Amino acid sequence: MRFKIITFLYIIVGLIHLFTAYYPGEFPQVALYSKAALMPILFFSCFALKNKNVRAVGIPLIIALFFSWIGDIILTYEDFFLYGLGAFFLAHVAYIISFVKSNFKNHEKPIAPIFMYAFVFSGALMFLYLKPNLEEMIFPVMAYVAIIIGMNIAALNRYNKVNARSFWLIMIGAILFLISDSIIAINKFDHTINHARVYIMITYLIAQYLIVQGTLKRIEEV
Repeated sequence: MRFKIITFLYIIVGLIHLFTAYYPGEFPQVALYSKAALMPILFFSCFALKNKNVRAVGIPLIIALFFSWIGDIILTYEDFFLYGLGAFFLAHVAYIISFVKSNFKNHEKPIAPIFMYAFVFSGALMFLYLKPNLEEMIFPVMAYVAIIIGMNIAALNRYNKVNARSFWLIMIGAILFLISDSIIAINKFDHTINHARVYIMITYLIAQYLIVQGTLKRIEEV
């Protein structure tokens, strides 16, 4: 029941923010406050943490949501893009820790390495595509691409080590996070995408929700 209420609030606030994203600049205060409210709403999903294994997964998740919240606020201001990038870098580090710690059982056959190579290849391809336009941002972007690909690989590595529903929720969430960040990068460093903020926020909001939901589905087994 509690999670249904949280989901309802998240959807409502998310739709309000998407409305402001579709009409950029027209409702600046609503855009700021609705964006700032999104991650705190998801925080409340993580408060039913009791035993040791649950805390091991839940604490990194809360930290990831906290740095995502900081990044959301910072990225509202274009001049602080690098700091926003840093906040989300730390969020992905926390997500990787959460995903690794959720693999309580390691006796199953691991995922085929070719799928991991596919993520590495896609990250390298994106970086090489953006590289001519990065200038002084080349090293921060390189580091960020590496960490988000690492986050996707950590999500992929949960295959057969957690229940199928938890795996797919987090895997899809991680991929959507990658898509969201790719849209940000292309829009900022290559060419302007019409309604980019709408696409960025739709994929981002779904990604964060699925990752939280997938983590909770794993916690239910403990």
